[in-house]
Amino acid sequence: MPSHNTNDLIQKITEEVTEKVKEAFTRKMQDQLDMLQARINFLESNKGQNRNPCGQVQDATSGHEVRRESIGEGVHPHSTSNQEIDHAPVLTKPL
Repeated sequence: MPSHNTNDLIQKITEEVTEKVKEAFTRKMQDQLDMLQARINFLESNKGQNRNPCGQVQDATSGHEVRRESIGEGVHPHSTSNQEIDHAPVLTKPL
């Protein structure tokens, strides 16, 4: 019968450890869910408030404004400066 007692003890310890691991996992997942919910709430409450007066969106990761330039921005169509001519694309007809 000593083997029966040993098996019962092993089973009891295994169940206790399993239960503690489940509890720890559940707590960790709940903490992460709470953190994500808080971030969602913050973002929803600040919707539209991350723009400066010029309409530029601030970079959420660094707190700095991010300016996106469109293609051709800063190029004046009637300007003929040497710098613009030197960097102008060359268009050719297909052969």
